[in-house]
Amino acid sequence: MQHNVQGSINAFLQLMSTQQMQRVLGLCPNGEGAEHSMMEDFECGRISTEYFVETIRGAAHQGTTAEQVINAWQTMHGGIPQWKLEQLRLWHNLGHHLLLLSNNNPLHHLDIVTRYDLSMFDHCFFSHLMHL
Repeated sequence: MQHNVQGSINAFLQLMSTQQMQRVLGLCPNGEGAEHSMMEDFECGRISTEYFVETIRGAAHQGTTAEQVINAWQTMHGGIPQWKLEQLRLWHNLGHHLLLLSNNNPLHHLDIVTRYDLSMFDHCFFSHLMHL
């Protein structure tokens, strides 16, 4: 998958200060994620989507909605380029066994499984479901 980390950072900076973004979310302005952060907890399935969104809302500017937080987070997911999907389908059609391993979270996962046909994979491993 492609990532749009800078786009997500820019979206979060519309909702909160740089310090709050780093402290609460664990997302640094340079695009790096802090270890032992809420972002890591979310991607490892240790916290719920509701907790994730509401904690960020609590640190954001007054009046920030859950939808704004979710949209800022979803900006990070840049999608899967068509050429990569076509290559994977080709390998699958040639009889290769494909596995998907994704550092993921419930919000990006929902987007992925509704937007893309993952039937080419023999099995999909998502970090938030494995708690890793």
